[in-house]
Amino acid sequence: MNMRSYKRIAFVLSIAVLSLLATGVVSSFGQEFSSAAKAAVTIDLSQPNDSPLRLTQTPSLSNNSVGVRVENVGQSPVVAYVIATRAANGNTADFLTIVSGNWLLPGSSQLQSIPVYSKDNAIAYVVDHVRFAGGGSWGPDSGHMSDRLDGQIAGRQAAVERLKELSYASDSDALSRLLNTDPAQIEVAADPSRSDKWRNGYVSGYRSVISWLARYRDEGEDAVLAKLASLQ
Repeated sequence: MNMRSYKRIAFVLSIAVLSLLATGVVSSFGQEFSSAAKAAVTIDLSQPNDSPLRLTQTPSLSNNSVGVRVENVGQSPVVAYVIATRAANGNTADFLTIVSGNWLLPGSSQLQSIPVYSKDNAIAYVVDHVRFAGGGSWGPDSGHMSDRLDGQIAGRQAAVERLKELSYASDSDALSRLLNTDPAQIEVAADPSRSDKWRNGYVSGYRSVISWLARYRDEGEDAVLAKLASLQ
């Protein structure tokens, strides 16, 4: 190989190396820009000392939400609760959760995913209202969600009773059809004399039980009936 060939190979290699370096620089700058563009969100989960629920942040699968573990640190089973968000820019929202399966018993916990405001970098999550099994509640209910919550509890109970009726009647076909129906398509008759909030809550509570129980249909009828029997 002559000197001209060596020079040509050296020139090609140098261009290739420079190209790789340039690509690396662009990629690096792009990553830094993306990281800088996504501001860190400060989450405040501090609660009053007498709160029956304790919130702990957990990893989230989405950039648009925060993962929260909700633990019952009180003495009574919890049927439902409301977590209020208070953002630094003034945005507020209330997230009502009814326990679809068995109640949230003292010492037990469940995971919750709550949306994060995209234009805020400081958010406080506060337990605003808690409803206990057998009646009684805690919290100021500043979001006025108790009416909807009452409807959800009533709807949940109605769904449990209906499903148990089908179970006691050994109507497997009707039970199977109900659990294989999209919950959003299930017609639910709510008391027309009640408020809009109550009726919306009733429909939501009824459908939530169907949705929860349908998760176990692939495990067989015995598994479904066992889960149904555990519902209060």
